[in-house]
This record gives sequence, structure tokens and C-alpha cells, in this order.
Amino acid sequence: MTGRLPDFLIVGAMRSGTTSLARSLERHPDVFLPPTKEVHFFDRNFDKGLSWYAAHFRSASGYAVVGEATPEYMYDEEARRRMSATLPEARLIAILRDPTDRAYSHYWHERNLGRESLSFEQALEAEERRLQDEDPVTRCRFAYAERGFYLHQLRALEETHGRSAMNVVLFEDFVSDPHTEFRRVASFLGVSDHVPDAVERNWNPTKLVRSQGARRLARKLPKGPLRRLGLHMTVTGDSYPPMPSALRAALCERFRESNRDLGTWLGRELPWG
Repeated sequence: MTGRLPDFLIVGAMRSGTTSLARSLERHPDVFLPPTKEVHFFDRNFDKGLSWYAAHFRSASGYAVVGEATPEYMYDEEARRRMSATLPEARLIAILRDPTDRAYSHYWHERNLGRESLSFEQALEAEERRLQDEDPVTRCRFAYAERGFYLHQLRALEETHGRSAMNVVLFEDFVSDPHTEFRRVASFLGVSDHVPDAVERNWNPTKLVRSQGARRLARKLPKGPLRRLGLHMTVTGDSYPPMPSALRAALCERFRESNRDLGTWLGRELPWG
């Protein structure tokens, strides 16, 4: 007996509000999520076994539903296969963002972590080569544009779990009307329509890093208040600069057909065209 496993998974997309949705759900009285938001079981830690995975949910007694949120699950083909074999009855939540904006936010996330040294334009040019890397973590890390072709990923999940087990939220809808969108998610999970105050908060904004060297030093501190303070002091209050207009136009065109087909699949008009 391994213990309780998730009833639902927030599977993606990265930089699309998964943290805000997860942090809001964990404050719902009927919902349990582990303190570690991204467990990465199906993509990075599968060899640790189901007992290791179940240990993340050992405090879930008494909760109506249990879940976790790892944005790589939707994109990673091997993770999707493992989810299907391990949790075939799980409900899946995907929150999607304008793929152009998502790609740029993803890029600055990697820059802030010190893992990206190229310009955004150079990174897009290098993406096809980087996607040939044998390491799946590397492929996920630098798939700025590729991860924004959502329909292929959603159709793969539909084949394994069925359309009725999937709930798609749009980031832009969640930002503009978080209470309504949260209630939709709660209904999908079969819990009460209680809306925590947390839905009003942006839990994971991208900020510019003052110094990569200082941030590396802060990350070496033991986990706790001092480490959090050190990391906080390495970022500015500024967001990243706007994307060059020509590059934005090119990316929007690149996603146009995929976005159109996604809108048809969802049966609604997308706010990003």
C-alpha cells in the first residue's frame, strides 16, 4: 500500500499562472496540495517510486481532493505516458497563456536563474538545436516557443485521460476575473465554491535580477528567513523590458494557425488571436 495519490494534477503551462492557481487551491478547505508546489514525479523523480510520491500527500487525511502542480507534465511526452499508466483517473487542469507572452516570460525566468545568456532573439534561433539535447530537462528549459503549441499537448492528454477529465483555464481570464475562474475550477474538482482571498494575488511575478553572482551566493544559504531575505535583495522592483515589436509580430504569426485550431478545439474565441 503506497498511500494516497493525487486526484488531480495542474499540468501546465509554465509561466501561465500555475503557481497562483495552486496557491489559491491549497487555501481551499476541501483541497490538499503539498508544500512543495512542483513535485516533478512524472518527469524527473519517477525512479524514486510511488511510495516516495505518496509521502508528499501523507498529511491529506480528511481532504476531499488531493493534487499537485508541475507545469512540465503537459509538455513532457514521457511524463504524459507515466501519468496515464499511474493515474488514469486523475483530473487534469491546464492554464494557458498567450504563447508569445508565455515564451518571453519563460525566457526571462531562465535569465533570472542564470541559465540563459543569449538574447531572446538568439535563444529562439538556437531553440531547434537545443531541442535535440538528450536531456529532457534541458529540452523543457529552453523550449520557449515549442511549449506554446498547446493543442498538440492537450490532444495527447485527451487520448490518455479523455476530454471530460480535462479543464482548460486561460491565464487572461484568470487575471481579469479570478473569482469566476476559480469557481469553475472548484466545480470541476467537485468541491465547494469557496473562493480564497489568495486568488487576487500574483504569486510568481518575474523580476529582474541585480546580480547573478549575489543570487548564487544567496541560494547557498540554508533554507529559511535569511535565505529568503538574501534572494529578495537580489531582485529589483522592475519587470523585464518589453519585447521588440518586430520579434513580437513574428512570434504572433508563428503561433497564429495553432491558436486558431486551439480556439476551435476549445469552442471559444481566444483573447490572443
